[in-house]
Formats: sequence, C-alpha cells, structure tokens
Amino acid sequence: MKLRLFAETLAKYILAAENIQETYGTKQVDRIHILRREGLLEPELDDIFEALRRKGNTAVHEAGYGKTEEAKALLKLAFRLSIWYMEVYGAWNFQAPEYMEPQDQEIPDTQELQREYEDRVKDLEEQLETIRQQAEAEHDDVKAKRKMISKQFIRRQHLTEAETRALIDRKLRKAGWEVDTHTLNHQKNGTFLKNTCLPCIDM
Repeated sequence: MKLRLFAETLAKYILAAENIQETYGTKQVDRIHILRREGLLEPELDDIFEALRRKGNTAVHEAGYGKTEEAKALLKLAFRLSIWYMEVYGAWNFQAPEYMEPQDQEIPDTQELQREYEDRVKDLEEQLETIRQQAEAEHDDVKAKRKMISKQFIRRQHLTEAETRALIDRKLRKAGWEVDTHTLNHQKNGTFLKNTCLPCIDM
C-alpha cells in the first residue's frame, strides 16, 4: 500500500511542477495517462508507474504480499523513480545515495498508517499549490532541460532480473499470456502451467 501511495503522491508533484491542474476525482490511472500524453514520462518510467499502481492494489488485498521477492523488486523500482524525480524536478546536481535492501520489521498498524497519510494530505495540497505557482514562472528551456536529464537518467539504469520481471508481467498479459514469473506448478512436479509464460531474462 505504501508504494501505491508513494507513486500517487509523486505523480501529483510532477503534475504540479508542470503546472497541470488535476480535476476533482482524478485517479492514478488518469494521472499516468496525462503524464504519458504530455510526453513527461519515458516508456521505462511509465512502466514503473503502472507496475506500482497495479501491484499496489494487489498489496492492499493480499496479506503477506510485502514479503515476496516481487514486492522487494517493486521497492527498488520505487527507489529509482524517486531518484529520477529528484534529478529532474529537484536539484539538478542531486547525488543519489546507494540503494539498501530493506530489513525485516514488524508489520505496521495499517490503520495508523492510514491516519498518518490522511494527516499529511492537507500539507501536501498546500505544497502542491506552491509548486504550481513556481511552475507558472518557468521558461521553456527549463522544461527542455528536464527532458534531457530524464533521458540521461534512463540510459544509466540497469535493472535487476527481479525488477525486469516485475515490469514485463503486465506487458505479457496484455499480449494474451497468463503470466507467473515466480511460481512453478508444484502439483505437476515443477512443470510449467498450461498456457503460462515464465520468462527468463538474459542479463
């Protein structure tokens, strides 16, 4: 759930920085569509936003999802997304820290997390309005430089096998495959499920 909320918040910040006003009832799928339509996302970033949106919904409904390898891969993708945002919309000389694998922790109180999130919504909206006002005074050369920095960021990225699998599942499903990149059919002695694709990534 945290990753989904993170991606939603980040999308709001990007729209504000580009002086694009959200309408009432805008959903994350709408924000991603707007960012895509306006040419603000490289295809690789689009894939990350979509993965966090779709799989974040899964995490809300499936207990223990945060323990899976896929969830860990999504966390690293979210880290990459945050670095991209800081380089493009934050400080252009931003130096990214090294990614550190998360350590096992006690499962947090989801209701408490929800309360904390709601408490921050008002502050977030005030920050977004300030960002929008700053965006109104920006020149076109700033937007052009952002796109250049974004492309440079993408060229530096080398995804792990787990990250790649977390991203390609959706594309394979759209192509008509039933995808399971992590689980074999153990009831059939480890053979693949019928009409199931378990892609192997050549690193």
